[in-house]
Amino acid sequence: MRLSTWGLAFIVAIVGSATEQQQQQPRHHHDSRPRGLPPEQFAPSPIPRHRPRQGSGASLDLETSATSSVQSSATTEGAIITFSPSTSAPGDGGSPDVTRSSVPTSSTTATRADIPPPKAPATIPTAAPQPVPTPLDAISYSLSQSCLEYVGTLIAPSSKFMTCLPFSLLLSTSAAYKNQVLTTTRTGNWTFLNELLAYTNSPQPSPGSCDQTFQSILTAYADKANCGNDLSGGPAVAKQAQTGIGNYAVMRTASGLINPNTGVYCYLEALANVKPDDMYLWMLPSGNIIPATSTPTCSPCSGLLMNHFAAWTANTTSLNSTLISSAVATVNGKCGSSFISTTPVASSAYLPGRPDGLSLAFLSLLIGALLHL
Repeated sequence: MRLSTWGLAFIVAIVGSATEQQQQQPRHHHDSRPRGLPPEQFAPSPIPRHRPRQGSGASLDLETSATSSVQSSATTEGAIITFSPSTSAPGDGGSPDVTRSSVPTSSTTATRADIPPPKAPATIPTAAPQPVPTPLDAISYSLSQSCLEYVGTLIAPSSKFMTCLPFSLLLSTSAAYKNQVLTTTRTGNWTFLNELLAYTNSPQPSPGSCDQTFQSILTAYADKANCGNDLSGGPAVAKQAQTGIGNYAVMRTASGLINPNTGVYCYLEALANVKPDDMYLWMLPSGNIIPATSTPTCSPCSGLLMNHFAAWTANTTSLNSTLISSAVATVNGKCGSSFISTTPVASSAYLPGRPDGLSLAFLSLLIGALLHL
């Protein structure tokens, strides 16, 4: 498929935005995958082995992926660790399995334009659709063992963390979720994501209970016995995870935003749009900027989402208020000066930790893949 002039400009915008936030990645040899999906990075050898605390309910699988290119100011994280529910018997050694990640490459004649997303479910599900994509399944092995072990306890299958299912961390730290999104947009089958959003914005046992659970998790995550040391000059992914935990409530409620004209979840409309510029808006809480060349759709959903973020900056430090204000100015410059309110509205949410700028790895991979459908 030949890229249009817009397509080339969009890719240039992605590259330019990534250059502003990160040091340039080393070049890779050409491979047969679509442009926009970098070649797989291989873990250095030997690979350190980590063992979860006994009874944590999770085992560690080492996996390499382009999504691991989360950078700090001077370092590039290489491999990532994928956590998965343990099926081995206690005392079997607990050694991680080494695998290579794969990016879906199956083709189909269906496109986003062919099959639009359906309306949001009329009934709120009592459980997430199966298989549930795991948050934090893309974590750099350079994290300390204590931090890895703590994350392992969080994502144990029956944990409150998994029951509450953080949409914020699915967006920023889940390779399984990224693959599900690519599969959905290629096949045009929106059922799974539609049901997933219905659950993430109203999880069990209740939204309020889950908000409180993640406030407690945010505090525990920063403890020195868990990931506190990693937050003090450690790998950037440690802060990425902290940001996602802190953004739980704001992104939980954002996942439930519905276009009043169509009855469709706003997030699904952003994914289905032929021009996925609105996906930049969804990544703002993770610390990603909107490229100056990006053109938002100026749809009701664009306004709903940006007003939602602006409201949350009033009393939550999990959002970078400077970045949100800049994004508001950018969108209003494209859509009209009164399109988004610049006066934050007080929210009843808790006050999580403030994020730092994060890698564009997940966003670049996802949008790059969407452009090639």
